[in-house]
Amino acid sequence: MNGNPVEIGTQVGGVILTGLSIPTGFTLNTEGTVTIPANTPAGDYDVEYQIREANNTINCYSVTYTIVVLVPVIDAVEDITGPINGLIEGTTDPLTDNDTLNGDLVEIGTQPGDVILIGLNVPAGLTLNTNGTITIAPNTPAGTYLVEYQICEINNSTNCDSVTSTIIVSALDIEAIVDTLGSINGTSGENTTSLTNNNTLNINQVVIGTEPGNVILTGISVPSGFTLNEDGTVTIPPNTPADTYLIEYQICEVNNLGNCDSVVSIIEVEAPYIEAVTDTAGPISGTTGEINVINVLTNDILNNSDVNLTDVNLTTITPNAALILNADGSIDVVANTQRGTYTLIYQICEKSNLTNYSQAEVAIEVFREAPSDGQIVLKITKGSAFIISYNATTTNSNVNGGIPVNNDDWIISENSFFITMTLKPSKTIAANSFSSIGFSINRGSDVPTQTNQSITVTIVNGSGGDSEPFNNTYNTVVKAQ
Repeated sequence: MNGNPVEIGTQVGGVILTGLSIPTGFTLNTEGTVTIPANTPAGDYDVEYQIREANNTINCYSVTYTIVVLVPVIDAVEDITGPINGLIEGTTDPLTDNDTLNGDLVEIGTQPGDVILIGLNVPAGLTLNTNGTITIAPNTPAGTYLVEYQICEINNSTNCDSVTSTIIVSALDIEAIVDTLGSINGTSGENTTSLTNNNTLNINQVVIGTEPGNVILTGISVPSGFTLNEDGTVTIPPNTPADTYLIEYQICEVNNLGNCDSVVSIIEVEAPYIEAVTDTAGPISGTTGEINVINVLTNDILNNSDVNLTDVNLTTITPNAALILNADGSIDVVANTQRGTYTLIYQICEKSNLTNYSQAEVAIEVFREAPSDGQIVLKITKGSAFIISYNATTTNSNVNGGIPVNNDDWIISENSFFITMTLKPSKTIAANSFSSIGFSINRGSDVPTQTNQSITVTIVNGSGGDSEPFNNTYNTVVKAQ
């Protein structure tokens, strides 16, 4: 005023400031400054005001002053987030955590001073959430994913910035663990439990299949004849030799076929239980011998079942000249074998496992006919229904048309119970021979016809040099007519 800067006030020489047109929200302060409210959109704003001389109020002047409100700097900053577990659903921190507006961290929202978040390019399986986080769907394959987004200022919708951030989805920890399975019966064959029972994907037990989150099982090295099944079990075929077998396999994550692990596991195949059982037989005549006296395999055991020659090799370990072990397991006694007990040791060996064998002894008692040695003594029971009579000098019996007898070779005596016949000291019965004695047997006078009664003849043990008491008694039944 009057060429000098004005002083606002009511004092002499001062001016009074009056706002004529003030933008909404703006404040023309008493000292002449203008306060622009926070979150004022960028643009040119006109403020019209008047100054009037305090001493001369008709001395006025008005003017329009332009205030330029600038656009604040907005900055979307690149982020690298991860690694994120791709098997289960995961969520990142907000991608906007380091984005700024006017130098301050942004706030996503709809209020003045906030920013709007817009996804420009979001990969399938990933979701850009309203709070700036990224949700990774379950079973997302491992990889590097690029997410492009934009932030725009609420106050100035054209004030935007965009950026491409990186999300790293990691392959899961996959582990195939060594297993030792057994003991498996190699003769009958069987299935193992699953080799993958202790394998893990993301610390959890694996599931074999083709669905996301599953693993694919592949055999790398499987022993000949073995089968690695789809469920991870192994089929061992029948008649597999006992041994330690190595099987190598691999598991790969379905979601990430390059995420694999392999391992060599162990399968123990055992030989079945085998037992050759001791056999005894006899007495057998050594004079004539005998074939097929006993079969050594009859009571032998393989895999808790009867032995079959298709499964074992039969061999003689300790032979005996008096005995013959045949290919079918039967034992023959050779003719003209002397009296005694003869033994032979044999072995059965499983054909599938030649080290799986068992041995046993066969013992056969052999007797040999010999001439009588000393006086033979016979006792004949006297039944109550019949009268037995004899003639010490009889030389011929009328049985079967006449048979020579040797009554005069015997000393005959009797009591109420027995007729006792003793071979005379001067007499001998040759080996494989016999002595015939003639008797008359008549029904008692008071005994009804058709009456049956047993008559027993017994050689007194040891008499006449007899050493085979097993056949010293003979019974016959007499029927009254």
